[in-house]
Amino acid sequence: MPKEITWRKSKIGFSTPIVDWMQGDLREWFGDTVHDQAFIESDLIDNPLQLKRDIMEIVNRKNSNYSKAQKSWTELSPYIWGKSILNKNYKYK
Repeated sequence: MPKEITWRKSKIGFSTPIVDWMQGDLREWFGDTVHDQAFIESDLIDNPLQLKRDIMEIVNRKNSNYSKAQKSWTELSPYIWGKSILNKNYKYK
């Protein structure tokens, strides 16, 4: 790649297609995750019931706002990491 492109300061990133994922191929996974009793009882989420509502609004296309989807993903991430890294008994379906 030319140095002019590699080192230029005007590069911009791109947004993840989080809303598409939540409403598409990963829709069932998001629904299953937030309906799991372990999620509701998790101490890794500040307000699991509110996060569940927020995620289900996106999954069910009631609120497809990118900012809300990104915020929900950020809040869900500690739980996902906890299940996959901290809890060795977890098996991904």
